[in-house]
Amino acid sequence: AMPDPADNHGLAILAVSVVALLLGPLIHRVARRERATMAALDSFVLIAVVGLVMLEILPRSLHLAGWPAFVALVAGLAGPAVAEGPMRMATRGTHRAALALATAGMALHALTDGLALAAAHADGHGSHGLEVAVIAHQLPVAVAVWWLVSPMGLSVATLAMMALGAATVAGYALTET
Repeated sequence: AMPDPADNHGLAILAVSVVALLLGPLIHRVARRERATMAALDSFVLIAVVGLVMLEILPRSLHLAGWPAFVALVAGLAGPAVAEGPMRMATRGTHRAALALATAGMALHALTDGLALAAAHADGHGSHGLEVAVIAHQLPVAVAVWWLVSPMGLSVATLAMMALGAATVAGYALTET
């Protein structure tokens, strides 16, 4: 069931998630100057996301979906490592196309983040672990997307960030569907 639109908690969590995405460019700017900032952000996200995945998300996913949830976890962990090699060998044109494809993939990921936020809120278990995990990982996602896309121009990078935010909101809105 879709969260009640009159329920402010779900909308507040959605807003915080989108704001976290919008903070990416600012964090990138600060992190470029201060390496300690990026190290602290990386450490926070690593601990928060790994802890929440291992203690809440994976056990619940295994309970609901069985072994396919574990296969999805392994594929999700291995995917970026497998894709890194071809990306390094890409020419400039191919690199731009790959960035566009990656941004589209991140928008799809943001859509599922919105779905997860709404579903976690509608679930009503009282645990906010999934919400925290989604919001916590929005920051490094936003920094990474900004870092990768900003060399293509401010308008392209801004459009990419807006697409991620819009996809998150769309995912939240499409929960019932």
